[in-house]
Amino acid sequence: MTKARFTSHVRNILRNNDGFYFSVSIINPAKRCFQFLNNYSYHYQLRMFPVNLFQESKQRSMSVNAATLQRHLGTYDEGHPGPLVILIGAMHGNELAGVKAIDLVMKMLQVEHVTKPDFLFKGRLIAFSGNLHAAREGMRFIDRDLNRLWNYEHLEKLRSGKISPTCAEDHELLELSEIIEQEIKTYTGNQIVLLDLHTTSAGGGIFVVPAEKDSSRVLALGLGAPVVDGLLQNLSNTCLQYFSTHFVEKNLDAVSFESGQHDDPASVYVAIAAIINLLRSVGCVEDHDVESRHDVILKKHSAGLPCYSTLVEKHSILPEDQFVMHPGYHNFQKVSRGEVLATDINGPITSPEDLMILMPLYQSKGNDGFFLIRPDERKGYFEEAD
Repeated sequence: MTKARFTSHVRNILRNNDGFYFSVSIINPAKRCFQFLNNYSYHYQLRMFPVNLFQESKQRSMSVNAATLQRHLGTYDEGHPGPLVILIGAMHGNELAGVKAIDLVMKMLQVEHVTKPDFLFKGRLIAFSGNLHAAREGMRFIDRDLNRLWNYEHLEKLRSGKISPTCAEDHELLELSEIIEQEIKTYTGNQIVLLDLHTTSAGGGIFVVPAEKDSSRVLALGLGAPVVDGLLQNLSNTCLQYFSTHFVEKNLDAVSFESGQHDDPASVYVAIAAIINLLRSVGCVEDHDVESRHDVILKKHSAGLPCYSTLVEKHSILPEDQFVMHPGYHNFQKVSRGEVLATDINGPITSPEDLMILMPLYQSKGNDGFFLIRPDERKGYFEEAD
């Protein structure tokens, strides 16, 4: 590879990243770059991570150009056997951190292959946007929550023409399900993993939600973040439920990852770390590949949180309830028995016992006011940050 070709290739990969900054971590840059360009020195590495990563300044732009957002976000496949990994960002249109994280991971993989000639990616990584219409409008959804529409009978009636789409999300559902299912049906390997990337309206800790099967729980535990189990039992027609139950013969596991608050720049970095941890966990890349400080990021955002929790209660709401969440709550905050958490048309809403709160609703759209979880003390807590 010539110097000019290498320089051009890296510049093309790193260009137009909407406010993200990268640093080249090398010792004696001129000497190392010369060595790499002339003899592919194994010691040269391009390490991609945001400058001042641990400051996580909200002043840096984290914008995504929603107007030009496409359904297909990218594919990485070197032709080697391995798992099929499917990523979804923006299932809710106001949750764009996952989309940006996917874009950056794709670029990181390209750079890894350039700077490490022995880098080997096993399997196929493909990523899609969820609710394009809502993303372009900056809304959670237009008419109905796309992540509550994944009903097999409903989808089959739409596909057969027995019923016509009645909302904007029906159109999204048809298109997204078709392209994902086509990937699944044409895959000839023996492991498929779906990762649905989300953020929350409240701040606080990050967490993983597994599909209701043991292998998905094992996968979730391997991501290095708090796991909240049982949540899907109290939700209906989610993307995770649909794919994990209707493609059992394909050995498909599914997890959802909540990487932080919608507008927090750190949510993008956490989502990147989760994707890379997943790729390592299923064997697409080796532990020493794709430097992103992923372990440090996940440990920082998981510090002091329970390793494993189970759902105790979900508070569902309707528009006519006039639900108002009390301000100041965040994910994994402890709440006491009898504590007033919110109000609605019937008066105060209290916690039934000493628990932790999850996903308190601080946005105009949504069907879930909050969730209450109980930590599994036997499984312990993540270590506090130094």
